[in-house]
Formats: sequence, C-alpha cells, structure tokens
Amino acid sequence: MAIDQFVPVRCYNHTGKVAKIKRYPRHINRAIRKKAALWRRLRNSRTSDNKAAYYNQVATCKSLLFEYEKSKEMKVIKKSQVGAFYRYVNRRMTSKSGVGPLRHPNGGGTVVTDDSDKANMLNDYFCSVSIVDDGISPEFDRRVSSNVYLDAIDITRESILKFIQKSKAGTSPGPDGIPSSFLKQFKLSLLDPLLILFRYLAELGHMPNDWKLANITPVLKKGLASDIINYRPISLTSVFCKLFERMLQDKMLHYLFTNKLLSRQQHGFLAKHSTCTQLLEVVNDWSIALRNAHSVDVVYFDISKAFDTVSHHKLKEKLLAYGFEGKVLSLISDFITGRSQRVVLPNGFWHWSNLSSGVPQGSVLGPLLFLLYINDIVDLFTGEVSVKLFADDIKIYMETKDSS
Repeated sequence: MAIDQFVPVRCYNHTGKVAKIKRYPRHINRAIRKKAALWRRLRNSRTSDNKAAYYNQVATCKSLLFEYEKSKEMKVIKKSQVGAFYRYVNRRMTSKSGVGPLRHPNGGGTVVTDDSDKANMLNDYFCSVSIVDDGISPEFDRRVSSNVYLDAIDITRESILKFIQKSKAGTSPGPDGIPSSFLKQFKLSLLDPLLILFRYLAELGHMPNDWKLANITPVLKKGLASDIINYRPISLTSVFCKLFERMLQDKMLHYLFTNKLLSRQQHGFLAKHSTCTQLLEVVNDWSIALRNAHSVDVVYFDISKAFDTVSHHKLKEKLLAYGFEGKVLSLISDFITGRSQRVVLPNGFWHWSNLSSGVPQGSVLGPLLFLLYINDIVDLFTGEVSVKLFADDIKIYMETKDSS
C-alpha cells in the first residue's frame, strides 16, 4: 500500500531524535525555550545569578502552563456541553495500557502473556456470545402508515464534505490500514470518486465485503483485568465505510425524529441526550414524590452482552415496521450480516471469525440500530410505572402512596 511505503510513521528532527510536537501557544513555547537556554547557561556556569534566573524562569513556565490549562478547562465548562466535559475528564483520567496477562478460563488458572494467544482467547470469547436466531418472528405491528417510509438516500458532494470535516483526524485505521487523517488531508481530491462510489452503493443497496471486516480492540469494562469476560469488543472499521454510515445515519435520524418514532424515554446515543438528562428527569420525578410524602420503588436492569446478541432477523422485522424499505433496508441488512472480525493486539492478532448476531460496537450505525431494536421495550410498562433508558440500561420506577 502506498501509505505504508511513503508515509512516515514517526516524526524525526535533523538530529535523528524523535521530535516532540509542542501544542502550546507561541508565548509559552518562547518561555520554555528561554528556560532551556538558562539551563544550559547554568550548567556551564553555576553562579548564583544564573541559578536565580533559571529558577525564576521555571516558576514563570509553571505559571503560564497552569493558566493555559485553566483557560482550556474554563472553555470546556462554558460550552455547556456535557459530552465535551466528560470526554475531557476521561482523557485526563484514562490509562491506555493495553491488555495485560489473562487467565485461561479452562486452563486451571494458567496465565497467558503472549499477545497472539491473548488475541485467540478474546476472539473466541467474543464470538461465543453470538446467538443463532430461533426463526420465530414475534408480532410487531407497523409503527407508521403505509405512505410514510424511507426507501432511498440522496448523496451530494456537500454532504460528503460536511462529514469529512466533522470526522476526527486521530482515529485508528480499520483493516484496510487507511487512517482518517488521509481522508481529511486529501478530501478535495477524493470528493468526486467518493461521490461516484457512494451513489453507486446507495443505488445497488449493498456494501463492499471489505467494509464488513473489523479489527477488534478489547476494552476493559469493569472488574479484574485478567478475566476475559470483563472485556467488550470495539470495532475498528474502514474510514470510508464510517463516512458512508454517517450519511445513512443522518437520513435515518431525520426520518425518525420527523415522524416521532424514537421513544422520549431513551437518552443514549442521541444528540442533546445523556446520562445527565436522564438523571435530571428521574430526580425531578422522585423529588416530587418525596415532597408529597410518597415512596418510590425502583428496579434497575442491565442486559448482558446486549449489542452482541441482537438478532439480525428480528432487527430487520422491526426496521420494516418503522418504515425502512427498499434500498435503505437492503443497505442496513447487508451491513449487519456476513460480518467478520479479528482481535488485534500490539504484538499479535488472530484469524478472522464470522459473526451470527449483533451490531458492531464502535461503528456509526451500530448504536442507532440497537436503539431501534430496543425502542419498543417501553410499551411493556403502562399505567403508573415510569421507565427511563440509556441504551441497554433500563430503570423502572413507580410512586406508591403510604396506605397509613
């Protein structure tokens, strides 16, 4: 591949050392360079004046860096965007240490340290949670009238350019090895070829087989890091596939919101919704109940391996009931079926394995498809029972009056 042959993977300066890219403003970089110059002077001549000048500059640099970081945090706070706040906090608190030694589930406590062996164990586990559909189609009435549907998408140069500009430059590449930075750097040159490709796929109603491949990055969810059941698979797919997914997702969301098909109780994976919006609604309801001297009974549900056990057949039935037809339904059906994945670790990976169920975590369409799959669960709770959803996390509660 041309990228592997000609694009450097590391940045070197003229001395042969790895160059450190400074992301500070110009005045801070000047202060840091001055500190380095004063340190060289102090190293050559350890006088009291040189020492005082150096430590004064050290204090100045610390003060400038503190004010810079403080201003960044204040900008995040003033944005009033909960998602941006939590992303900033998570970046400061998360340690990207990879996957450590794993205990073999059937090996009597045997510890596995080789990356290839760990990839094999994790890949087998992730594939083992997939299910085979039982072939039974529960009754699910159509949610829209016969004249309301979405059967095609219109792709324009403006929409492609918009979503390229919105994409993040630092994301990891998929199995094709093409990074998102390549897409952003050559967006104007790629615009017309992508327009032809995407319009052809939209008209055909199918996706390339290479777009249905995913490199899996295991992410520790909770519990012991040595236990494979505590990891969840995050799919890294082609950046071109993600770009096409974003345009399809945009049309789907517009259709769903226009026809008010998504439950108001769902707070996951939707713009202007979060755990905070769900918590505010719940606290408001509970506060009113307590003010009226009533008690509240609460039950929490967490569906195990929810994304990985989505039945493709039943998901298609629900999509059809929500009015997704024609080429759009064909595109979505082709996207979720016939997928293959492999676990990739820094020093090893495992062979491709086929999946019989689930929607890919880490993809663009996956979260929205899961929301549609679980959307009608609120219909089970009627009367005085309230329900709040955040993806697969379900909270039901009911206000009860004191009989005394």
